[in-house]
Amino acid sequence: MTSLQSYLTSVLGIKMSFPKTASEELLRASNSSFSANYNFYEISLSRTRVVVAQRLPPEGINGSNLAKEYREMKDYFSFLLILEITVNDATLRRQLIGKKVNFVVPGHQLFFPELYISLIESNELKRSSTKMLTISAQVLLLYHLQKMSLAGMPFKQIAEHIGYSAKTVSLIVEELCKFGIAKVISDGHNKTLQFFKRGRELYEEVDRWLQSPVMASGHTDRDVSKMGPVQVGLSALNHAYSEIPQYRKYGISSKAAKLSNLRLYATDRKYSVEIWKYDPALMATDGYADILSVLLSQIETLEGYTYRYNYNQSKKSVLEKVKWADTEVSH
Repeated sequence: MTSLQSYLTSVLGIKMSFPKTASEELLRASNSSFSANYNFYEISLSRTRVVVAQRLPPEGINGSNLAKEYREMKDYFSFLLILEITVNDATLRRQLIGKKVNFVVPGHQLFFPELYISLIESNELKRSSTKMLTISAQVLLLYHLQKMSLAGMPFKQIAEHIGYSAKTVSLIVEELCKFGIAKVISDGHNKTLQFFKRGRELYEEVDRWLQSPVMASGHTDRDVSKMGPVQVGLSALNHAYSEIPQYRKYGISSKAAKLSNLRLYATDRKYSVEIWKYDPALMATDGYADILSVLLSQIETLEGYTYRYNYNQSKKSVLEKVKWADTEVSH
């Protein structure tokens, strides 16, 4: 209990407490058939009451079974519900995220978008005033970090690599300089870009200014194979961890979606799709989106509020998988 309390307080930045009296919902849960596999207790996060269903660890627990139990409890009860998982299994955690199951593994990961919405509605969370980099600047940085070092390269050549005009690259460089990320070097003939940091150190410096590449997500029965798709989301993360994906999610650019007049639906259909603000194929390898963009896709924005909890929990392990392409540092 103490580990959960300290973990939620550190992650959410709000105080967790225990209600003095048990609600009718908690009593109902404790006396239900679900109590054979779960211990139930109630917590308060600021002014929001939450019932925690602590799963007793049986043999062979998996994401599909947990998701089924979670849905049944959600249908049976009316409270805000989260599963507490005592087993730290990365595959299990990714499965639960894919199935949109609220859960916490104390000390490791929190996935609870419903709580986030509740805190927004009660004005417990404030809008972030942090200025973000433009998507075009983000593309240049991610390309530089993962595909090819752009340091010391003329602007025109950079434009050819990342698919933007030379004028747009000039504007991107100006933006990077304003953020203190890089500087311009001129030899009288060409202007080149030099970064002040490199690799993981550079990413750690800029990640607070980066955003999710995802514009929209949903499902479709349309064949997306001709829209230049790559695998994204948990499909790409599983691949990065050398695991067999449980299912496939495809990412396509907003331009391709518009040209194909693609419409997405909330309900399950043949294909699970994300529409990206930039082309996920630009930095893809072997049909999978680049791992930093996939990591950033875990950042969610709801009504102008940025939700980075899942991103922050995944960040450390994902960054260890990145093969940093940039090799030069400017002094």
